[in-house]
Amino acid sequence: MRSPESSFLEAVESFLRARHDLKPSPANGQRTYEKNLRRIAKTCARIADFTAEFLNDYIEGKLKAGHQTVAHHDGTAAKQLAKWLVKVRILERDPLEEVIIPRQPRHRRQPFIDEQVPGILEAARGSQHSERDVAIIALALACGLRKDELRALQWPADIDLTRQIVWVRDAKSPEYVPFKGF
Repeated sequence: MRSPESSFLEAVESFLRARHDLKPSPANGQRTYEKNLRRIAKTCARIADFTAEFLNDYIEGKLKAGHQTVAHHDGTAAKQLAKWLVKVRILERDPLEEVIIPRQPRHRRQPFIDEQVPGILEAARGSQHSERDVAIIALALACGLRKDELRALQWPADIDLTRQIVWVRDAKSPEYVPFKGF
């Protein structure tokens, strides 16, 4: 049985084994929370050092460095580890209970506004494959397709011109998308 004086990295290894030995790894091969907790372990030597003050300082450092997403993910992983440390009775209580994890920033691209569309189509007309490029851009704009959804389209199986619908395969949940007015 580990104690609060044990190595933080050993506790992380135990947590990862307990979390993943009975479950398949995610599709990308990266075990959930592994890189986040290893990053924290570089600055935390013992389980006893794993406190709310430590994590708040760690998160503040990441935020000051402009790493909002890293601060969010590392903080979330640390909170899960803290709960596990209590569950397996290495710690008596959750040391991170009061820590507030910053929200993940939203860096979404702004959608095109109507005034930009003619310029985009004009640029496509001037390209080497103008007819194809104009058709691709018009279809993407008419259906609101993402680039990966557009790449996954198969002709003619996914496009029904008579019913004016597109079968979007790469969406989070595959769906038919109408393109009336196209």
